Amino acid sequence: MSCDFQFLCYCDEGYIVRCKQCRHYQIAFISTLITVDEANFTVFCSHVRNKAAHNYAYINRDAKIIIIPTSASDVNLLLTPNELSRLYGMLEEADNEIKVQELLGLFG
Repeated sequence: MSCDFQFLCYCDEGYIVRCKQCRHYQIAFISTLITVDEANFTVFCSHVRNKAAHNYAYINRDAKIIIIPTSASDVNLLLTPNELSRLYGMLEEADNEIKVQELLGLFG
């Protein structure tokens, strides 16, 4: 079975898609591609949201200082505050699209 991807977010930095059948997500960001199931996508979003809530005002915005764990125990994203901000924006856009699709599903 091949995946039938639904685009949730697409921008210069990458994209986020979800398979309509298996509910797996692909997160492409800069030079990294992560594929996760729905539960791990939620956990990943939570990690990004928590890191994005920190104040990085006094830190070099281009320093690779933020570690975001993934569902693979030996794989982490290493981001700058600027990159974290862009990734967080992508995830928020994807979340909005998921909510829209869920609402549309109620009517069809």
